Amino acid sequence: YLAARADEPAMAVILGKISQEAGLLWETLPKGLEIHRRYTEDGRCFTFNMNTTNAPLHYRGLSLDPLETKIIESKPE
Repeated sequence: YLAARADEPAMAVILGKISQEAGLLWETLPKGLEIHRRYTEDGRCFTFNMNTTNAPLHYRGLSLDPLETKIIESKPE
C-alpha cells in the first residue's frame, strides 16, 4: 500500500502530478510554513499562515515570528 509508506519527496511527486492533471497551481512553500484556507457560506475566505519553526519566516510580504500564526480575512468581491 504505497500511500501509507510514501515519504515526503515521493508524496510531493504524486501530489504534483494529481494537481497538474486537475489544473491546480502547485507552489513550493518555504520549509516550516503552512497555509490553510477556509471559506464561509457567504464567500469570505480565512487564510491561516503558520510558522512552525523556531526562526522568523518571510514569504511574499508576510513576516511571521517563530511559531506564530496570522489569520487574514478576505471578503467576497
